[in-house]
Amino acid sequence: MDDKIIFVRTAKGEDEIRSKTAHLSGDIKRALLMVDGSATFGEVSKRAAPSLRSNLGMMMKELQAGGYIQNKASQAEVPKMVMPAKMSVPPKLSAPLKKPGEAGVELDFTAAFRAPTPEMMAAEAVKAEAAKSKAEAEAKARQAAEEKARLAAEEAKLKAQQDAEAARRKAEQEAAKAREEAERAKQQAAAEAKAREEAERRAKQEADAARARAEQEAAQARAELEAAKLKAEAEAKARQAAEE
Repeated sequence: MDDKIIFVRTAKGEDEIRSKTAHLSGDIKRALLMVDGSATFGEVSKRAAPSLRSNLGMMMKELQAGGYIQNKASQAEVPKMVMPAKMSVPPKLSAPLKKPGEAGVELDFTAAFRAPTPEMMAAEAVKAEAAKSKAEAEAKARQAAEEKARLAAEEAKLKAQQDAEAARRKAEQEAAKAREEAERAKQQAAAEAKAREEAERRAKQEADAARARAEQEAAQARAELEAAKLKAEAEAKARQAAEE
């Protein structure tokens, strides 16, 4: 749809706005309320709420097809009907008042076809302007509420993302810390096992050396004892020989 087109409400659309009829409801009636006869479709689309903006062109076409709005340019091309001059009604002659239903009572059918006075037209214009202002205020309030809800949703989404990122970082840090502690415990256990092996090896070496020394000392003691025994026997033989 052309953004430069200007729509105006028809008499049928004005009746719908003034609640004289109730054929429209929901978003399409909101779209009808936004038609003011001066703003272009592009300007109306910019003022519309985001939820209404995507289908605004289709709703304007439906309103135009239903006779609720029309192109302001085409309205200017339609020739205006010339209204006949107001007929003057001669004053009624004074007559005695009669109750309704009595014979001879004349009913006044001109009241139903009496043209609206300037005061009535001005009052209707004021009502229409008030309805228009109310509709614009409601549209602005809805737009502000939707914008506030959108900002709140974006803020909640951003906070959720930040919380999730913080939780992920915390989990990664805790996992890294656990891995470091496990690696440290593994290295400590390996060092302790190595120390035990070294201590056992050294103890075994010391035990072997002590056993070897003990065996050597025992062998030496046995040799010395054997030598002393042989010496004693030799000395005894020598004494015996000397005595003989």
